[in-house]
Amino acid sequence: MVINITNLTKNASTYEDGIVVFKVIKNHLDQGHTIRLSFSGIHNVPSSFVNSAVIQLLEHYSFDFIREHLFFINTTKQINDMIRRRFAFEISRDMSSKTRH
Repeated sequence: MVINITNLTKNASTYEDGIVVFKVIKNHLDQGHTIRLSFSGIHNVPSSFVNSAVIQLLEHYSFDFIREHLFFINTTKQINDMIRRRFAFEISRDMSSKTRH
């Protein structure tokens, strides 16, 4: 299943835009669908959008589940780098907090 961000929100530039996208993604993941999230027509995104649209999925699913069921298509290097950095940061932070307890 392909989800086009531009069909859900005019911009991919705010936390609120990301929440709209997150709700759609989560609904489909809850149903066991594999998703291709299309950034067609979007050239860059801020971390606030990425955090609310995809990073908060970590509160509901394991990283491995997300990696197996959510793919990013029609992206740019900036978008790929932003998503990769945010996931890496959250995963390392989670691992760090587990080693302290």
